[in-house]
Amino acid sequence: MMGLFAALIVSSSAATTTKKTTTTKVKTSTTVATGGATTTATTTTVVVTTVSGEIVFTATGLTQTMVEQAGKKAVASHYNVSDTIVSVTVAETRRLNAALRRLGGNWKISYEFIVPPEKAAAVATKVDAATSNAETFKQDFTQVLKEKLTAAGASPDALTSIAVTSITSQSSTPGAATSTSTTTQMGGTTGDLSSNSYQMCTSMVAIALMTLLLSGM
Repeated sequence: MMGLFAALIVSSSAATTTKKTTTTKVKTSTTVATGGATTTATTTTVVVTTVSGEIVFTATGLTQTMVEQAGKKAVASHYNVSDTIVSVTVAETRRLNAALRRLGGNWKISYEFIVPPEKAAAVATKVDAATSNAETFKQDFTQVLKEKLTAAGASPDALTSIAVTSITSQSSTPGAATSTSTTTQMGGTTGDLSSNSYQMCTSMVAIALMTLLLSGM
């Protein structure tokens, strides 16, 4: 009987040791352990790039609304970004009489947008191409602008009259956007509590067996 009791005590001890085994995960971030809780702060830095430029052209038979709509969509299409992130400002100059819509006018479209991170490489290539080969950039953009003006309601005569005189594109990186996320996880405290509960249970079993042995004597 005493041999059986000793075997139970050894078995309880071994089980308790297994329960107290824990695994520690190391992350590449700032980690602070307080009172059994592990707090991990992860900081993400995203470089913010803004692309801006101007398109100057002459045309007849266009309206402010047509040029605004077409300019916004043409910029978005050329750089392959959503038109919802593109802002444009349209100005018309040198029109002899604003009431006579058939008279030629000079139009200037100023545009700007913040480059989405996933589009950064592709947009950078477009901007570089505009700088290194301005004539090709002007021809390509003129074609896109005419397509968008057609969709906006411009007449064939207005499209034929379009002559782009200058077009620019440039990018700037004024700063970076930083975001920090914090995650808190319970560490060894929970495991220790479970282990203590297990030890208490095995101790009570041992006391009960001891009581039974003594009463049998």
